[in-house]
Amino acid sequence: MKQTTVTWALVPTGVRCIAAICLFTLVGCGGSSSGGPTCTACEEGRLPQVEWRRSLVNGSRDGEGNVLTGTEIRSLVAFDGKLFASSGIWMDPDVAAADQPGPQVFVLDRSENTGGRWRLDFELSERLDLPGQRPDGFRRYVTVSVLAAVRLETDAKGEPLDEPVSLLLAGAWDRHDATNIWVRTVRGEWTEVALIEGAQPPVLVGPGVCARHVRSFVAHRDAETGVDLVFAGTSGGDDVDGCPALIFSGVYDPDSPGGLRWAAEPEPWFDPPNPYDRVTSMAAVGGKLYATVCGKVFERVDGATPGWRLAYAHPDDFCPAGPGENGFRGATPIPCEAGDCLLLSMEGWRPNITRLELDGGIVAHQELDTDEFLATSWNTPVGYAIVAYDTAARFELPGGKWVTLLGLEASTPLVEGNWNFWHPHASYLVRSESGTYELRRISDPTIEDEPPLVSTRTMLASPFPEDAGRVIYAGGFDANGKTADDTAWLYRGELVLD
Repeated sequence: MKQTTVTWALVPTGVRCIAAICLFTLVGCGGSSSGGPTCTACEEGRLPQVEWRRSLVNGSRDGEGNVLTGTEIRSLVAFDGKLFASSGIWMDPDVAAADQPGPQVFVLDRSENTGGRWRLDFELSERLDLPGQRPDGFRRYVTVSVLAAVRLETDAKGEPLDEPVSLLLAGAWDRHDATNIWVRTVRGEWTEVALIEGAQPPVLVGPGVCARHVRSFVAHRDAETGVDLVFAGTSGGDDVDGCPALIFSGVYDPDSPGGLRWAAEPEPWFDPPNPYDRVTSMAAVGGKLYATVCGKVFERVDGATPGWRLAYAHPDDFCPAGPGENGFRGATPIPCEAGDCLLLSMEGWRPNITRLELDGGIVAHQELDTDEFLATSWNTPVGYAIVAYDTAARFELPGGKWVTLLGLEASTPLVEGNWNFWHPHASYLVRSESGTYELRRISDPTIEDEPPLVSTRTMLASPFPEDAGRVIYAGGFDANGKTADDTAWLYRGELVLD
């Protein structure tokens, strides 16, 4: 294991700070003396005010009459010049109703400023066929848990392709013990692919059943072989010995389902994680590939005999000690003075945000004590918190500076109007390039009696050219094991630049 050092991030002067918590006053944007638009906040590397509006009314129909609904929006991703969002129906009480759609993928083909509207692109509509048994008639799939876009430029031998290949990948929670993914081409074709075949006849997920689902995807070029690879990281069995998290690799193969040929066996762990952990996120940084598993970061050893070795372990690697704690999430490459850096968010009862410098040996900087920051901002005790469920979003401001957007949820049992002890608002953090943080809220003031949004699961800069530097999309809600119905939300935020 590489030598590690833990420090606190330096905070620039001129910012009011409380225990490394930096609080900003929002700065609006006005016109310049030359008559063109200017943005003082942008010039200083801060996000200006954002005007949020609901982008999709949950339960509405698209132009083909399809109902677009769900309890949660799980992922937002740009692919083929379009914007995609995935939904789930976890904790929906109407899961067996005849008119209840399954988990869905929505697509926005063009900017809403030019008439773009969300439509259904894909739905997992299969139902369980268990006559006389519960849960007969339930939707087989619970949620489209992750979406990711990948681009491949070489074949399985490392030779350049005639044309790069772009694919959209989806993973889902399955009530069966199979582990499947779905692959979409730019032509709009979806193909189901089995990473791990389920038992025959099918076995329902339950106590003692080893069942995994894909939690993360990433593309990476092997530094030794030159082969472009796609990786799928799975969960492990929550209560099953001998059911660890796995990472599978695949290569481009036009003759394989979905255009990817997956290895028959997962890649080996040179330093095995805990039995019940999950691969919550993966990121390629500086020609290397990293995966987060609980409070640990693993680095892929490229070459003819690849595998995964432990690169960094947080000094307080809590999980799986605490109930529900899942460790690091949202592995996101960020620019930093030290070269290649990775931003990570620790989920749990003692949440924090850590920056890893990766060049010349890993150096860890704890940038934020998350619950202290939120407790100070909201003036209330904060318990469990999740920041950057899958990844954070880098957003380029007008003028060229960047901020990083991290969605979140947190338990605040003393806050009036909390949703089952969770803070009712959709909140997010804005990280400046210098590593200071600001707390923001997503809300549409035009909605009378706006329902609790609870969780910002996913954020993304709009992929449409006319929206560049101006528009952010966000989606979320987290049922947190409580009954929920039509609670998923999708909002569009536009920067106030004049």
